[in-house]
Amino acid sequence: MSRGWEKIRVLLLSAVLAGSLAGQLGAQQPLPDSSVQIVDDEAYYQISKTRMIRWLRAHQDSSQTELFRQVFELVREAREFAGSGDFTTALLLLDTASSIVQNNVGETQDKAAGEETTPPEHSGISQPAAQDENAGWTFEPQFITGIDLWQQRFELAYATDNNVYFESSDNPFAGARLRARRTSPVSGDFDFYAQWKDSRDYNSAEFELRHNKGRSTGNYWLFENRFENTRYKNSFNLRYRENMTTVQARFAPAPGFQIRFDDYFQLRNYGQETALYPNFWNNQAAAGFEFTSGLATRLTARYAFVTRKHQRYAENDYNAHRIEASIYQLTGRNSSIYLENIWRRRNYAIGSSDSSYQNSFQEEYLRGDFRFGLTSRLSLDTQAELTIRQHDRPNVITPDFVHIATNPRFLITVYDDWQIGLGYLFVWRVFKKDLVQTSLSTTAQTTDDVYLGYEDYFSHGISVSLELFRLGAFMLNLTDNYQVRTYPNSNADAFAGQLFNTNRRINSIMLLFSWQITSKLEFNVLANHDNEISIDVANGDSRNSLFSMDLGYTF
Repeated sequence: MSRGWEKIRVLLLSAVLAGSLAGQLGAQQPLPDSSVQIVDDEAYYQISKTRMIRWLRAHQDSSQTELFRQVFELVREAREFAGSGDFTTALLLLDTASSIVQNNVGETQDKAAGEETTPPEHSGISQPAAQDENAGWTFEPQFITGIDLWQQRFELAYATDNNVYFESSDNPFAGARLRARRTSPVSGDFDFYAQWKDSRDYNSAEFELRHNKGRSTGNYWLFENRFENTRYKNSFNLRYRENMTTVQARFAPAPGFQIRFDDYFQLRNYGQETALYPNFWNNQAAAGFEFTSGLATRLTARYAFVTRKHQRYAENDYNAHRIEASIYQLTGRNSSIYLENIWRRRNYAIGSSDSSYQNSFQEEYLRGDFRFGLTSRLSLDTQAELTIRQHDRPNVITPDFVHIATNPRFLITVYDDWQIGLGYLFVWRVFKKDLVQTSLSTTAQTTDDVYLGYEDYFSHGISVSLELFRLGAFMLNLTDNYQVRTYPNSNADAFAGQLFNTNRRINSIMLLFSWQITSKLEFNVLANHDNEISIDVANGDSRNSLFSMDLGYTF
């Protein structure tokens, strides 16, 4: 799956969320910002996975069958953890696969040179220098074309008025991509990526340069810079330029132990700055450590300090503290335990307000992933998370809340490259104006709480998934989540026929598909359909659909 497609997928998912909010006013809730880190980890995972899959495709006919088998198994394991949302473990497995490949390359070069042909005083100097001089760039130009289809329909019922809103759009596009790579045992790896895309609604250009050196499990450093310029043709306000820079340094004072430092800087400017689209810069500086014992054990701890500033809209300025800790333990074949704890504290520069969203808060986030291998082809995977957010001045706009979600499921490997998942979904969320001084027992809420769309609820449902990973052919991920959401304290009777906070049935289907038709032709599809049917009122349904097709030809 191409790096550009992953970027398109992230942008389209953002569009799905934005469209969903427009059609689900009654379900508006303050979401935990812990998802930001997950998105970053997912992006790095997709990049690393793409590189390893390319290596596998290039070496599937290699005589080094044992090396190929090891790398293939690590990529498969990483895909399974990523499918459960554990991108940290997935990245560790891909880093291990990359290290195995790098070690093998080094050993091959040593054997080719011969132990007696290089004098000891020249080891690591003369010979690598010659290798560095001979290292060259590889280029992969690609032409892309496709179409984005979007459709939304929702019904708004209030009092005696029933209104149906319908929107749809199709946006054909075409463009070009260029990937370039240079690998050297001395100067490290250089990756360059560029994309230009033109469509009916917008055009965009993005450039990315990445340089890393060292082994991911040892001393290692990385520099990455990405620039994007997007111009919407019918909305000057949405035009923006953005630059993001990442610097990482890792030091390994002992085997299996790493000290890590990283900094991330983001700068975004809009064509026409407004309160809704303000210019800003954001910086996150972090330090931490990681201890690993093969693939069986991993311990991590990290502290990050975040600063966000706006030139004109100072009420949005804030700084934040973030402390993370996690443990991963491989307990047996196809069995593992992963626990994560994130504590965050966000402070707004102008202080908290009881009439705005700029309200300082602290949040506790706990997550656990438990996988138990019942047989070689059957495992029980349970994911659970808990979020507790408390504001300095809780109010009806930013209330305190507790959020609990769990998804136990069976994972069945039908064939070597087919996997089916079947599980149970449960979600529980409680809002309180002051979580510290009020109990979590079911209590009636005020009219303001209902009007603003914050209402206690719980959901029961099922999850079904189908995954296919066939090397050199295609990859498929299909998920269907169905749940029944209940608002036990809803005052819907007080507002006959209103849309907000009515009991509803929710079905969400997501399809990701990538097909390498030939060595030069690649076909990708993203499809998403959300359907919400109100149980209590006749006119409270909403539907939105998104379909994107991407066809790329490599010269």
